[in-house]
Amino acid sequence: MSPPPDSPAGAPDDTHPPPGPAREPGPTTDPVQASEDGAAAGWSGGQEPPVSFAAVDDHPIVLEGLATALGQLPGLTLTATATSVAELLAGPGLEADVVLLDLDLGDGTDPAETIRRLIGLGRAVAVYSASADAETVRAALRAGAAAYVAKTDHLDDVARAVRATASGVGWISPPVAFMLLTDDAPDRPALSPQEKHALRLYAAGLSIRMVAEKMGVAPETAKQYIDRVRKKYRDVGRPASTKIDLLHRAEEDGHLLGSAKDSSTASS
Repeated sequence: MSPPPDSPAGAPDDTHPPPGPAREPGPTTDPVQASEDGAAAGWSGGQEPPVSFAAVDDHPIVLEGLATALGQLPGLTLTATATSVAELLAGPGLEADVVLLDLDLGDGTDPAETIRRLIGLGRAVAVYSASADAETVRAALRAGAAAYVAKTDHLDDVARAVRATASGVGWISPPVAFMLLTDDAPDRPALSPQEKHALRLYAAGLSIRMVAEKMGVAPETAKQYIDRVRKKYRDVGRPASTKIDLLHRAEEDGHLLGSAKDSSTASS
């Protein structure tokens, strides 16, 4: 059944994923499912090179715990720990694939600017923070962080976040994603269930044709759903003209939570 005729026309129909930053998943990758089983990092029982990471936290006891716990997990290699970004940049941690960054360093630095600085130096950033309110999470993700893990999460979740960040997929812990889903921020557009479903599938890397097949609708209808999602984001000042933009918006607003389960349910 086609959506109402208020669908905007003229939005780009990027049926195939365009070239873009490494954060975009491939056509068969579901970011949520990948984060659940560790495949998001491209690690398959030691067949791939281990992911190197550095941890930044102003509490030495936290760093010691991370070094002990994560450094022993397969597929991960801790290259350095630092109590500040300045210390990180002066040592071997700058060469790590991923920087696991605490936002509350207590040194007066702006977290969003720190994230952008690290990304500008070619490092992927996964946030590991005690602050998990919607405003803080959104600011970190919009600054370019590929993953967000709360310090109340399990260490397995931290490992998944590091692996997913290295793979370019990104990861948000389920409690944080659920919090984003229930947030009523004014710049978070209200999407219909069908629009959310189409966005999850499309952001996971599927083409418009494959989205239509999963949803049991015509390709034109699937495209209309995506066009409407784009318009709603544009109307709140968060344009998403490309596929990678839509992936970022979906991550920022928690729409990737449970998408693998929802997709299989909706298409059965």
